[in-house]
Amino acid sequence: MTLKHTIVHGTLWAGGAQVLSMGCNFLLTIVLARGLTPTEYGLYFIALNTIVILVNVGTVGMDRSTVRLASVRLVEKDWQGLRALLAMCFRIVVVCSLAAAAGFLIAGPYAMTNWLHAPGLLPYIAVMAAWLVAATVQGELTEAFRGLNDIRMASLFGGVRSNGIVMAVAVCGLMGALAWLGRLTLASALWIMVMVAVASVVVGAAILVARIRRLTAAPATTATASPWSVRDALADGWPYWIAAIIVALRLQGGAWLAGAFDSNDKVALYGVAQRMMLLLAGPMIISNAVLPPIVAQLHASGQVRRLERVVRSVSGLILLPSLVLTIVLVVAGKFILHGLFSAFYEAAYPLLIILCIGQTANIATGAWQTVLPMTGNQRLMLVTSVLAMAIQLGLGLWLGFLYGVLGIAISFAASVTVANLVGMLFVRWRLGIWTFATLDATTIKDASGLVLAKLRGRKAAWQKV
Repeated sequence: MTLKHTIVHGTLWAGGAQVLSMGCNFLLTIVLARGLTPTEYGLYFIALNTIVILVNVGTVGMDRSTVRLASVRLVEKDWQGLRALLAMCFRIVVVCSLAAAAGFLIAGPYAMTNWLHAPGLLPYIAVMAAWLVAATVQGELTEAFRGLNDIRMASLFGGVRSNGIVMAVAVCGLMGALAWLGRLTLASALWIMVMVAVASVVVGAAILVARIRRLTAAPATTATASPWSVRDALADGWPYWIAAIIVALRLQGGAWLAGAFDSNDKVALYGVAQRMMLLLAGPMIISNAVLPPIVAQLHASGQVRRLERVVRSVSGLILLPSLVLTIVLVVAGKFILHGLFSAFYEAAYPLLIILCIGQTANIATGAWQTVLPMTGNQRLMLVTSVLAMAIQLGLGLWLGFLYGVLGIAISFAASVTVANLVGMLFVRWRLGIWTFATLDATTIKDASGLVLAKLRGRKAAWQKV
């Protein structure tokens, strides 16, 4: 398989998986909001976001290290070294996930009772601990496939962080069936998440083992590298680990703040508003899959002005549908919330509008999140993430105490807006270009041609010049 075919094939699988998973997750939100009481849905939302955050703790950065180092050994055809690398990373993740689960079993009851005000989750602490272990191992499994350039399997067996096809479809189908039968409860919802995660790990691991056996049976062109110690693995993975935890806390921590300062019913409102807000990110899926290699290539070849044109035009291309959706939500948001979820969730309308403002700012400032790391400015990316988390935490504690979930939504929108403006200015400072979206018709036409050409494995007309 050629590099071009790998990129195009991977882009189509990754983009398709994200679109399908997003659709299933949105349907799942409707099912849960209608099948559970507001209090139960608020508890489920807290549980889900808790697992997403703690999964990043349990992986200790091995998922990112696996992708990078497995890719190198794959290119070198060092099959024995690849097998040893994957085995060590999996052992580390299993041990650390068990340690994280044990810590959660000890500290979880206190946190749920005194910090998150979610005592309704106390009977399910053991279930959540099992879910944490399964989801953490599933995340490592996903990145192992990605390190082997098998984007198809990574897309199929992705977990709670990467929205895998199998998990999204299975969970949506099972919970939908129970809701239709009138038997969906908080307990059954949590157990379904655990069982689907475990099944995905078992099936995915069997496929991965078979793949590794086929590779190790092939002749190697490189001698096996010296053994990689656990200390080496942790030293390589800790920067990714810290960055992943910061991002997870910034994106998912709103559920914790909402639980700490408001009732479970109000947390349910915040959860529905956040899920609705994610629809605005839909058009970003394809651009996030397509832009990184283009940005890296244009920067490496010194075509900085063309890089600016591409980034701004692609940002404009995805801003248009997001603006249309935002206008629809502003005009008909209450009616949509009532029709899709129930009359109770009409009260989520102010939260939805505030969160959409933050997401629109994210899109309007452009793909600086791609430009910084793809041009060797990862540290500035980390600085921006830390700044965003600090703003969200500081404002969240203050406004959450004063206004509950409304204050949490304001803190999220403010942190996203400020962080995106700072990130855009960092790009301007280091590269001398702007990333904010342009609505010029000609450049947007070029962007659409670029995206379509990339997906088809060809060059856009202006790239041939």
